[in-house]
Amino acid sequence: MALIRVVIVDDHEMVRDGLHRILEGAEAEIEVVGMAENGEEGVSIALATRPDVVLMDLRMPGTGGVQAISALRRSAPDVCAIALTTFDDDDLVLEAIKAGARGYLLKAIPVRELIQAIRTVKDGGTVMSPDVASKVMNLLARMTPPAAATEEEEVRLAPRETEILRLLAEGMDNREIAARLYLTDGTVKNYVSRIYEKLDAKGRTHAVARAKALGILA
Repeated sequence: MALIRVVIVDDHEMVRDGLHRILEGAEAEIEVVGMAENGEEGVSIALATRPDVVLMDLRMPGTGGVQAISALRRSAPDVCAIALTTFDDDDLVLEAIKAGARGYLLKAIPVRELIQAIRTVKDGGTVMSPDVASKVMNLLARMTPPAAATEEEEVRLAPRETEILRLLAEGMDNREIAARLYLTDGTVKNYVSRIYEKLDAKGRTHAVARAKALGILA
């Protein structure tokens, strides 16, 4: 099994060391290849080590996490950033996502969910804590103009697609949906792709926001 290379960026030494021990102790497939105490140092280490995933705190002295995530997206787009923070205020969530974060997790997340999130992002997916996902979807729904009646008539989801979309709205990833509905991961992936196509959406957050704007989801 290929190692997932991770860099940890947090201004608290105790948090950095704790995450290091947890990740390498819990999963042999994860290797922490660097740690940094601010965004500028984190970007430098990430450029030097080219990890798969960077766990990025957002509020740090000097260069903060949002700026660092934006710099990584420009300089190393192959490196995936997950915002890992104690804050879930609206502005910070949207800033991190706009900067290029592939995930937004709160530090209270259980270890097994953090490890699964790292796997998901490394494999090209996106992750959010359920509370954050709900907040983002509501924000995007308010920002999305009401759909015209003709557009509402054009979008039709099959019952199974609607069921999967509701689980996406609850913050579940493809593997969790597959387990809930007794489907294969590949089948769920195909359903999700069709949902994105029908809703003209770029990702799960956008898809849920579009579905709410169209009245498909309450």
